[in-house]
Amino acid sequence: MKNIFIVDIDTKERVGMIDFLPRREERITINYHGRNLEYKVGCVVYHPSENGILVFVNLVDNYYEKIIKNIKW
Repeated sequence: MKNIFIVDIDTKERVGMIDFLPRREERITINYHGRNLEYKVGCVVYHPSENGILVFVNLVDNYYEKIIKNIKW
């Protein structure tokens, strides 16, 4: 499996790696520097020199993260 890197479009910084391939407009939650941040996928691109996939995301409000915290597991 290839490396899948999450890249914040605004800061142009790698914010994490994942082990699944999200689709455009999906929301994902990443733990970045001890904070759970929610991102919306903007674009998915294969990057041959890194032998990986770049997932470009935009930071959004933690709407679903708040719902997840209230789930009784």
